Amino acid sequence: EIDVPGDWIVRKDASEELETIHNQVRNIDAAVRANNRIAELEETERTLTEMQSARQDGELTVLTPDQEDEVQRFVDRKLQIRAELRQVQHDLSRDIKALGMRLKFINIVLVPVLIIISALVFGQTRRRRRERDE
Repeated sequence: EIDVPGDWIVRKDASEELETIHNQVRNIDAAVRANNRIAELEETERTLTEMQSARQDGELTVLTPDQEDEVQRFVDRKLQIRAELRQVQHDLSRDIKALGMRLKFINIVLVPVLIIISALVFGQTRRRRRERDE
């Protein structure tokens, strides 16, 4: 066990740990949703391609209203999935930028402050030892 002064913070606050876990779960969830949307988009595109190739095989094939509705539904779904994927990508990009800002803050502000505080505490400790030894 490490002996540290009582006013030092040794571990993260529980709420910070929970927030970190929550962010990780949210990122994983977004990635899973994106993968599901990509799979659904691929399936929709495959179905549309099959419908179009069936349509081209018969030279003057006329689609019934039900078939036209089906094609339109697939096209609409394809557009909706792409919009959802763009949103997921935007959300992940926003999270990455936020993480980058936190890291910049830590590197630019927090680490130097901690180094300065450590140096002051170390200097104070040495000075007290010297005064005590004299």
